[in-house]
Amino acid sequence: MAHCNEPRLDEEEVHDQQCDQPPIHAEEQPNHQNLEQLAHQAVEQLMHQEMEQPVRGYRGGPYDLSLLTRYEGHVARRLWYGQERGVKKELKVASHGKKLEGWVPPQLPPLIEGWLEGSGLSALQMTSMKMVDANLLSAFVERWHPETSSFHMPFGEMTITLYDVACLLHIPIKGDFYDQPPSVTEEGAAALAEELLGVTYDEARAETARNRGGYYRQEWLYRLFDMHHQTGMLDCAARAYMLLLVGCTIFTDKSFTLVEAKYLPLFRNLSNCGKYCWGAAALVTLYEHLGDASMFTCKQLGGYVTLLQCWIHEYFPSLGNRAESRICCDKPEKGAARAMRWKYKQGTLKVDQIRRLIDDLTPASVIWRPFESHRQIIPFDDICLYNGCLRWCNTLVLYLPQRCLRQFGYMQYIPPPPPDPRTFDVDVEWIDYHSSVHRVIEGALPVTYTFEVTETYMEWYYNVSHPRLICSGEEPHRPVPLPVYSVPNDARPSDPRLALIASELQGYLDEIGATPEKPMHRHLYHALNLARGGPLY
Repeated sequence: MAHCNEPRLDEEEVHDQQCDQPPIHAEEQPNHQNLEQLAHQAVEQLMHQEMEQPVRGYRGGPYDLSLLTRYEGHVARRLWYGQERGVKKELKVASHGKKLEGWVPPQLPPLIEGWLEGSGLSALQMTSMKMVDANLLSAFVERWHPETSSFHMPFGEMTITLYDVACLLHIPIKGDFYDQPPSVTEEGAAALAEELLGVTYDEARAETARNRGGYYRQEWLYRLFDMHHQTGMLDCAARAYMLLLVGCTIFTDKSFTLVEAKYLPLFRNLSNCGKYCWGAAALVTLYEHLGDASMFTCKQLGGYVTLLQCWIHEYFPSLGNRAESRICCDKPEKGAARAMRWKYKQGTLKVDQIRRLIDDLTPASVIWRPFESHRQIIPFDDICLYNGCLRWCNTLVLYLPQRCLRQFGYMQYIPPPPPDPRTFDVDVEWIDYHSSVHRVIEGALPVTYTFEVTETYMEWYYNVSHPRLICSGEEPHRPVPLPVYSVPNDARPSDPRLALIASELQGYLDEIGATPEKPMHRHLYHALNLARGGPLY
């Protein structure tokens, strides 16, 4: 329909204008698919030429190829040339918070509540966010590298630690790994359900056949819980409920509706579930999914994404739409899991916008030790500095806090190469974790300011990593310039005790969002200044 102010053309004028245009053949007509194919071919040509350039390694880094050995297929390599995963730039994220809220009853029978408390999993009933920000999560996935189990930020590596898990989820970070075989058949899953969930083999076999594998639907497990709860078969009800709980949280997979039957034997002995290291299980699952999703061809993200989003909120106050609940988590008499501090607020930025914000972050933008005020609830445990591998079933992932020492209050030095999981005896090392912790901290020094690194660290890091995802120059093959970050206004006290006091004070002030202008914080800043060698008045 023509607008009122547009000149009207008669049929002859329209015909004449159409005849003046050169004919367009069908194969020449531009369309979205052709444009996307041309862009893909251009990127492929650039990447094909990449290794022929005089600069060794990849454009934008890494230049030393000894560390990021899987970078060839990493999404960051494509993003450097402006190529997205697809029309939909963000990942499809598996999150069950909204469903789980409807499945968690106001009150459990005392016997089931006792089993749940004894397992160490009780807090998971309340930690999930109803929804998550897929764009924010996707932007961090793009910086995850499975070779180091860490996010490669512009200023160095960071990771989700065992202590982060302990504080955010209040689940055990010590205990046994799980040795169940990696998969269960349809028939095996049906036999387990008959033994442990109080159903007939035929009923269970119909369920696993419907799911085409060793899986149970989340809705089916909830129905079993509700049915057995009503009939008084509380052991079967408890197993169905606990399997549903972990399947919707720490064992979330990319099926979006199913729970793997291989986890059901975890709850065979309901009085002994607390022996497992559930924190390691959460990290193994999330690390594995992060590693998969960091590859260019992957479009989905599994694992407990609430854990990831809450971790981002704690460490990066300038990113995402942070919304705090009114739940008090840091008072000893309350003691709520720190994940309950956060609630969902719809994000306003897309992944490509967040990607640029992260590229522009400085280490001063980070709260390096966000859980200092939670230590009275969850005391720090040395096992969080264990350096090696974590295992759950037959899945091994690297856990390397030695690469992220600033999160523990230590100056970051150049870490040794990651261990080879194929030759790493994870069970022996886990039992003897004190030896690993000693190796990590024996040469470490307390930071005098929160993001301190050794003099050679940043040059090494920019050689082995790809710290920025957006090519800022016209020529993507130019080396990424090494950043210089301004050091806080302190005197770097020579006394290591004063340095530690200054570090602790700075961490606490960062955590509570203090400013020197507020009267209530003035004395703390004065103490910090004294610790750094400032004047007495």
